[in-house]
Amino acid sequence: MKICHVINCLKGGGAQNLVADLTIAMTKNGHAVSLIVLDDAAGLEYSNLLRRRLETNGVNVILLNRKAGSKFSLVSTFISLYKLLNIHQYDIINSHLELSHLLVGMAAIAVKSSNTHCITVHNAPEHWNFISRIVNKKKAVVFCSIMAEKLNNKYTDKYLTIPNGIDASRIQAVNPTGNDAVFLNKKITRILLVGSLRPQKNYRLLVEIAKLCEEMPVEFVVCGGSYGHGYESPLIFNNSKNINYLGLRSDVASIMNECHIFMSCSLFEGLPIAVIEALFAGLICVLSPIEQHMQFSCDIDDCFFPRKIDKEEYKVIITNIITNICGRNKKSIYEKRKEQILKYSITETANRYIQFYKLITKI
Repeated sequence: MKICHVINCLKGGGAQNLVADLTIAMTKNGHAVSLIVLDDAAGLEYSNLLRRRLETNGVNVILLNRKAGSKFSLVSTFISLYKLLNIHQYDIINSHLELSHLLVGMAAIAVKSSNTHCITVHNAPEHWNFISRIVNKKKAVVFCSIMAEKLNNKYTDKYLTIPNGIDASRIQAVNPTGNDAVFLNKKITRILLVGSLRPQKNYRLLVEIAKLCEEMPVEFVVCGGSYGHGYESPLIFNNSKNINYLGLRSDVASIMNECHIFMSCSLFEGLPIAVIEALFAGLICVLSPIEQHMQFSCDIDDCFFPRKIDKEEYKVIITNIITNICGRNKKSIYEKRKEQILKYSITETANRYIQFYKLITKI
């Protein structure tokens, strides 16, 4: 199949990592895959590395370089997108994230290819504006989790839940960072949090948890970018003695190898890629007790949930884990949960996407 994926940007995030693994897996399966990126993020190391990985693996990456906040640039980007879809006449066009849904939805109508437009919903819930709801009514939709399906409005009867997946080798076949400037104290338990500094990630609760744990031998490591309006400022961590904020990182897999616990304080999610990565990396997981986490990981070994999203509840779980962590290693934890997480491999995810594409396009 001739497949085109469209995404807002390649800045760090679960959707970006899913799309990268998915497009590479589809390319390896013999499909001709292009990825159109709407926004300009060429100056970010993470974006550049992700683009190089995609191109090295045969994915055709097309950058439209939209300037955020510029209406003229938005119109120019839409015109460029329309021309690309019109020229190439892809068998399927798969949009990711709200802006891509909107622009692809309008462009697909203009080039008379609405029946080839498939939408992936990554968050629970996603927020579509009025125009997007109109142009994407009755479009085929992939929900990334059962909870994403449950919490989002359905405008079509052509939908399927396909759980997110990852390329496990991307996580498991890496070495620790070896960077002593990143981790100075080798005798403490490191607790990793991954995700951009959006309010939904609830990093202000982390600051409160860290304050409670100051006398414990733990360090909280945060990997995630902050991009201005709509994001928390990294300054919220400034007064925390035991939070190591690393910003947006392209070596999260290596950092995982130097941490012992993965933690999330999120208020809502889709099916978080970072959690899946942590499961394959063999990290003990402490996850907020939201439905999106509970639904897919409550039965997986070494996943723990506070009774409510509360700093004291998190401290109790962290204390219990640290008390009993001796003798535990990531390999044994991974082996225990291996059969439970196989369905989150990118091979399974890509195969199900292709089957759905064929169903909706009758190819």
